[in-house]
Amino acid sequence: MTAIPNSAALSRTGTVTVADQTVTITQPGVACTFAVAPLSTAAPVAGGSSDVTVTAPAGCDWVATTTTPWLTVTAGASGSGDGTVTVTAAANPAALERIGTVTVAGQTVTFTQPGVACSFTVAPLSLSLAVPVAGGGSDVTVTTPAGCAWTATTTTPWLTVTAGTSGSGDGTVTVTAAANPMALERIGTVTVAGQTVTFTQPGVACSFVVAPLSVAVPVAGGSSGLTVTTPVGCAWVATISTAWLTVTAGASGTGDGTVSVTATENTAVDVRNGTVTVAGQTVTFSQPGAACSFTVNPVAVSATAGGGTSELSVKAQAGCGWTATSNTSWLTITGGASGFGNGTVSLTAASNTTGQVRVGTATVPGQTVTVTQDACAFVIMPESVAVPAAGGSSSIAVTTTDGCAWTANSNASWLTITGGTSGFGSGTVGVDAAANSGSQARTGTLTVAGETVTFTQDAP
Repeated sequence: MTAIPNSAALSRTGTVTVADQTVTITQPGVACTFAVAPLSTAAPVAGGSSDVTVTAPAGCDWVATTTTPWLTVTAGASGSGDGTVTVTAAANPAALERIGTVTVAGQTVTFTQPGVACSFTVAPLSLSLAVPVAGGGSDVTVTTPAGCAWTATTTTPWLTVTAGTSGSGDGTVTVTAAANPMALERIGTVTVAGQTVTFTQPGVACSFVVAPLSVAVPVAGGSSGLTVTTPVGCAWVATISTAWLTVTAGASGTGDGTVSVTATENTAVDVRNGTVTVAGQTVTFSQPGAACSFTVNPVAVSATAGGGTSELSVKAQAGCGWTATSNTSWLTITGGASGFGNGTVSLTAASNTTGQVRVGTATVPGQTVTVTQDACAFVIMPESVAVPAAGGSSSIAVTTTDGCAWTANSNASWLTITGGTSGFGSGTVGVDAAANSGSQARTGTLTVAGETVTFTQDAP
């Protein structure tokens, strides 16, 4: 009697009837062995189900279990003999590859699942309304699969990444903006996870500080500097309506600057005030008046013997009063005895009858004017006259400068001046000689302008 092999794991009993007797035959089962395939499975990133087959003798019991959270035994969690286990993998939300296991019939089945591709969502990408002029912090959120690394950087000087300079997976970046000191709007950027986040910050309102607001200018004039302090981008101008002030530099500018104002010399004696408008503000300039000074020209005058009038020019600042006086009896102020500022003085010299050069003075605005006057010179023609014994008339010519006074006197009884006993300037003296009643020739003289004229008369 032959028994065929037992392919099952359970023992079995069979009978044979021999000579009407029952013979019981017991055959043990085979030992349980399990073949599991495949032992390694690649799960797609999106997840899905995979089958694992179990090959085992009939009656051999087995189970399928897992402790991997993202793997689930969705069918064939247990069986006996041959069977199939269905394992479902969840989608991988992370960027990292992951490995999980399922124990099937005592054997480890490995599941490998790749990570998702890294993608980044950054919000917001524009913070134009979130950055006040005074500065402050703003948050930018990064949404990305776990394991995806990112950084946050900026090259904008007024922006600083104060938190979240780098991260992996979801995160938050804090960006702090400095206060904007300028009047101009400015735009800066931060690169977060490869994406550009734009920050727009408005400028400050323009305000201006001008210093000083009052300036004392020396009487000689000169330049003064005014400083303008204002945010960058704030435009301003400097204007002037005072004739003696000039903006010589900085007539306009943007941001901080300097204005140069030049004042001319104050030649008047009165204090004067002027203004310059800088960045809408009024700057007052005060300049004292000059001390009175006088220039007289000429200060030395030559007068002819006959006298006359000389004009003296007086130069002085407006408002400076002066007087002119004579220190000499033969000099008279005939015009401009007093005045203010520039003027003219008329100085008249009388005729010089002294016969000598003379010097006189006048005081004109505190300065001494010297007048030198020539002496009168006379030419008498002829200097000798021959008169006939019977007498007769003769003429003596006097030649001199206009205004020079002279007289004519007879020193002899027989000589009579018939005309021109005195005069000014050139003239003629008429002389009558009486007849000579004596027995001898005679001589007589006349004095004309201080000169002696000799008359000789023959005897009859």
